[in-house]
Amino acid sequence: MGFKVKITVRYLRALFLLVFTWLICLDLDSKDCCIFDFYPVVKTIVLPPCYIDASDRRENCDLRYLNGAKMVSAIQTAQYDSVEIYFKKLIPLISNNEIDDISLNLIYTYASFLEKTGKGDQAALYYKFLIENSNSNYSINLLSEIGLASNLSNLKKVKELSEKVKEVVLNGEIEDDNTKIGLIIRMSNAMHLSEQYDFLKSFKGLEDGEASPENIQAILLMFNYVFSGESDGDYPEINKKLERCFESQNDDRFLVDEYMFRLKDALAKGSYSNALEYSKKAVGCSYGPVESVEDLIKLAEESDKGDIRSILRYAHCNLYQTRLGKGIKPVEESLALYSGALNVVLKKKNDSLKRLASRKIDLLGVEFIDILVVGTYLYQQTGDVEYLNSSVSVVDEFYGLGIHYWLSARDRMREDEAFEEAVNDLKKSNRLDLSFKNGHSLEEIYERIRIHSNANDESLSDRSFNSISLTSGKEISLQSTQFQAAQDSSSILSFYQNGNVLYRLLLTGDTIAVDILNGVRTEAMTLATSLSAEVQIPNQGEGLDKNSRRLFELLFGDIEELLPKRVSIIAGGVLTEIPFSALRMEQAGEKARYFGVEHAISRQFSIRSKQMLEEVELSPKYEQPLAMAPSFRSEWLLAGELRQAGFVIPPLKYNQEEVEKLSDLSGGRFMTGEGATVANYKKYAKDYGLIHLATHAISSREDGLKSHVLLLDENGSPEPLYASEIGDETLNADLVVLSACETGGGLLHATEGTVGLTKAYLAAGARAVVASSWAVDDHATAELMDNFYEALSAGKRTDDALRDARAAYLQKHPETRPDKWAAFEAYGGMKAPGWDKSSNPFKGAWIWLLAGLGLLAGVLMVRKMKHA
Repeated sequence: MGFKVKITVRYLRALFLLVFTWLICLDLDSKDCCIFDFYPVVKTIVLPPCYIDASDRRENCDLRYLNGAKMVSAIQTAQYDSVEIYFKKLIPLISNNEIDDISLNLIYTYASFLEKTGKGDQAALYYKFLIENSNSNYSINLLSEIGLASNLSNLKKVKELSEKVKEVVLNGEIEDDNTKIGLIIRMSNAMHLSEQYDFLKSFKGLEDGEASPENIQAILLMFNYVFSGESDGDYPEINKKLERCFESQNDDRFLVDEYMFRLKDALAKGSYSNALEYSKKAVGCSYGPVESVEDLIKLAEESDKGDIRSILRYAHCNLYQTRLGKGIKPVEESLALYSGALNVVLKKKNDSLKRLASRKIDLLGVEFIDILVVGTYLYQQTGDVEYLNSSVSVVDEFYGLGIHYWLSARDRMREDEAFEEAVNDLKKSNRLDLSFKNGHSLEEIYERIRIHSNANDESLSDRSFNSISLTSGKEISLQSTQFQAAQDSSSILSFYQNGNVLYRLLLTGDTIAVDILNGVRTEAMTLATSLSAEVQIPNQGEGLDKNSRRLFELLFGDIEELLPKRVSIIAGGVLTEIPFSALRMEQAGEKARYFGVEHAISRQFSIRSKQMLEEVELSPKYEQPLAMAPSFRSEWLLAGELRQAGFVIPPLKYNQEEVEKLSDLSGGRFMTGEGATVANYKKYAKDYGLIHLATHAISSREDGLKSHVLLLDENGSPEPLYASEIGDETLNADLVVLSACETGGGLLHATEGTVGLTKAYLAAGARAVVASSWAVDDHATAELMDNFYEALSAGKRTDDALRDARAAYLQKHPETRPDKWAAFEAYGGMKAPGWDKSSNPFKGAWIWLLAGLGLLAGVLMVRKMKHA
């Protein structure tokens, strides 16, 4: 997640300066050689000229102040190379003294700078250092936790921290108003737009406190933006206070803030021409004078300093010109502005793409789904679906950027070994070790990053592989997608959430519809959160059934009759965690009808990733299963992360039986017990068209790439296979089945869904993955998998086979609750996997060999008896 507030360039600076402002000038009396004025939150540091020259300092000067001031000044003036130079000078100055508040603020400032400039992995290490070393400074500790969670786009952790910030501010644990405002702004910037209002509303009145004028203006700007979107009753009062702030100060650095404020006020009053003029002035502050939309977008592509959000506000104001009788032309221009600006953001996200999903970058907070409104309007007014194609393509790219990158890369990696080697080298060089042990020094962190950066630079010296398009490079054609949906009786259902708006795109063989579900958004999100927890608990009663029916009614009730038998679902945010297969379709009192039993449901990360996965050509060496089922003893390994298994990994009673039944269907490579090792997996996985792992798994919600399945090492002890290493080899599997607990879980990314084992396998080259959303019952899973493979062996698609397996299980166990059978979901391309059903010649040979040995033993026994 990036900044959510679109209204001011100032927040770009505020990120690194929030804490620095109220602590850096403490206890300066003995260090007056380095005194400088540092205005709260935003204003430029004023360094007297004599102190710019280090030779002009006194002997007792604390050089942290001098170099710290220069570093912050370099940040504000975008002299990024100088920032690195001054921080390097600060490291020994900080390390040679006790870590005090000044040093903490300097490190935090630098970490925030790294985060803002796309070096999120490096920032994460410094945030971890600060968290360990800031016990005496609660605000820095909390700010660093927020920075770490925000940088990793960890929505669950951000939610937890927002409650903590609310608690410490409202309970008086932090008394200084400047500190309070700093925490509130930093926390709000990390939050989803839809959650900001309830959070900020708690702090109304803080603007009347004892904070500095600059901080008061900052919090008023946030109130102004968020409260206006909710039509809050306090908005007029906030407006008046903000007006007085701007009237009382005369500082050109706040011009963009003022223009943004005034354009909003003009829109509220219906002065659409004035709003457009203010938006143009704001754009001018960022990019200078421009003659056309094309020139503006070109400037945005070339500039690292402009504020993309000013272009988006310009596009927004331009829309209102239709109300002045200017026709459809302003809307078309707005679509071009939205498309151009958002593609600049995507380019920046691409440049920071190093893992399975893009890292948080500074501009991610833009309301990218607004373009969908514009495209839908133009489509409805003109009937030209190209408008909708353009807008849906941009939104879809935000949702699937990471997976699009890797699917494009895998296609070329299969054909070009040199390219595969270059990409893997780049991936390894980009994989900065984020592990942090207590006691790590600042020098150790800096040196680790330096070595990593040097290795990364070397891997980038040959840039020939960069000719690959980092994304799909193709605009979505809804007409072609609709044609395909008609051919296979399928549909695509996408839920796009932004701020207080929930959009639903339905695409079937004869329907293209975009609906705004504002009236049900809040209730649907609340039910989504509760259901994802309730459905996992055995023997849940009528409460679960009632909530399940209600959520289905909210999201699908008005389109139920339009849905064909196959439904591909794309859902972002908390909607990602909805147990769609367990949703109840019937009315209260009727016989139970489950969505995942009546429909073949697949989960997708984006429309384009679905198409790419279905189009990819795979050529495995063997179109047969590689199946592994390790044996565990509960005393082998403590596993605190494995929530579903207590504190130890228990034995699995039915996983080997699961694999043995699979071996009855065809030949393949089947490894149970001590043969199910990580080494064997890595040796054989790339050769097989089906991969089945029946084992334990651990999903990490803090870092999705630490999610892993457990196999064995050469000594028979559990060994993890991490999501981060699954893609070290390019797979050719039509299907990967992760028959274990929570294999569909992981880090809930701000825009790109869940990052964990499922996405890792798709990115590694698998066409489809079947994974579980919660802890599953060993015996029920074995039975479900038996039914699933029976359907697959009959030539059915993955989603159809999983639906049939659920139906078969319920037919045999009609009273069973969804926690037993609804956990597994299908992801990716839903073609029927290629499967060579011929028997395993080695397996047959062993049978004949054993029979022969038995016969020989009998003959020898008879002879021995006769001899006796």
